This record gives sequence, structure tokens and C-alpha cells, in this order.
Amino acid sequence: MTEKTRKIIKIIIAVLFIAYCYLLFSLLFLRGGAGYIAQFGVFSKERFDAICNLIPLKTIILYFTAMKYGWINNGYALMNIYGNLIAFAPMGLFIPVLFGRKINRFWKFLLLLVCIILIVEIMQYVTALGSADIDDLLLNTAGGCLIYAITKIPIINKFIKELNPQPVPKK
Repeated sequence: MTEKTRKIIKIIIAVLFIAYCYLLFSLLFLRGGAGYIAQFGVFSKERFDAICNLIPLKTIILYFTAMKYGWINNGYALMNIYGNLIAFAPMGLFIPVLFGRKINRFWKFLLLLVCIILIVEIMQYVTALGSADIDDLLLNTAGGCLIYAITKIPIINKFIKELNPQPVPKK
């Protein structure tokens, strides 16, 4: 791959990343609703209990139980679960491609991904736009890790490494 081709591909990927971030931000934060703040106050226990879940798998189990007994529309529950799996899945590709050699180990990728998702969850809590849910963190992380695993398929990994070549040492 020539240097010019590499730069063009990286620019296209960077533009796609910016578009993805804008879409994600729009879906998560550019909608109405600060009702919980108005109703309970910014840091009240009532607000925390209403829009924050720190018990792993609680929401996921609740959705499946509610679907089993017909208490909730299956489409809504599955859209929430799959939506959380899909929402941060592109990070599994964008992070290795854009950060290349800096994020070259799974643990570095995972740490960065979890930090990004935690920031989003905290922002959702503070702005009262959505809920802060540990299950969202788990599903978002699983989606990103799944795509990251796909980037380790040899032909895809080779392409990513070509986009981020080792620097040539100066003499």
C-alpha cells in the first residue's frame, strides 16, 4: 500500500468515525427530557434510584422476564438489548484503525472502550437523558469486543497493520 493510499483511507475512516460519533451523540443526547432533574433534583436519591442501575444483569433479566410473561413489548426489549450491543460495536474497528500502534493490546483497547462508555453513562445520568445502567456498559463493551475480535482475523489484521506501519528508525 502506498503512503498516499494509506493517508486517503485513514482520512475516510476518520470522517466515518466523526460521523459515527455525531450519530451516537445525537441518539443519546439530542432529545428532550430533563424531567427527572426537575422532578427530583440533580443528585437526589430518588433520581438515582429512578435512572441508575448498578446491579449487573438486572435490566437484562428484567427484560427477558417481562417478555416471558407478556408485560412488555418484545420488540422494545430486544431493540434495547441489541441496540446496546450495536451502539459501541464500531469502536471495535475505529479504535484499532485510528490509534494503531498506540492501542496495540486487547487490555488497552478494553480500558479505552470502558472509559468511553463510562463517560457516556455518567453523562446520561447527569443530563437525565437516558439511564445509567451497568447492563448498558456490559452490552456496549461486548459489542465493541466482538468487532475487535473480528479485526484479529488475519486478513483484516494485516490490512489494519498496513494502515499503521512500524515507524522506520532514523539513522
